[in-house]
Amino acid sequence: MTRLNRGERLVLSVLRRLAHGWDPCILATRDLECRGDTAAEVLSSVRLFIVTVARTARRRMQVAPPGWRELTADERQILSLVSSAQRQDESMLEAMATWSARLEVRAVLIRTARELAATLTACGMSAQPEVAAGAEHSGTEFKSEYGSFATIR
Repeated sequence: MTRLNRGERLVLSVLRRLAHGWDPCILATRDLECRGDTAAEVLSSVRLFIVTVARTARRRMQVAPPGWRELTADERQILSLVSSAQRQDESMLEAMATWSARLEVRAVLIRTARELAATLTACGMSAQPEVAAGAEHSGTEFKSEYGSFATIR
């Protein structure tokens, strides 16, 4: 199983909830330790990033259901994109965006990842991995008590 920090858990939770048609707004009070407008800003920034990922994607991405314990390869890629932006690792950020986004909209994805990274940093949250581990799954082969895997695009 992969250990995730608060920032990674937040991004992953919003991603999975949006991909499976659930409302991620509940997270503002449960998973965010920020208060008031800051919590709303963080949640809005994460949501905008996820929508941008979906709209700029080169292909359909596999997303596990909320509550699933492992990361899909695509979820790992999305978290790496945010982590690269937060570390200000421009070459890795460009590489991650090249892998996931169409050429004509790649700059939009990079800009949105940077904005999310800045918002997370301002709230004292990190999206940089503590432990990089976990099994990779092919999304469609697995189900959990919360439902089957979804694709976003």
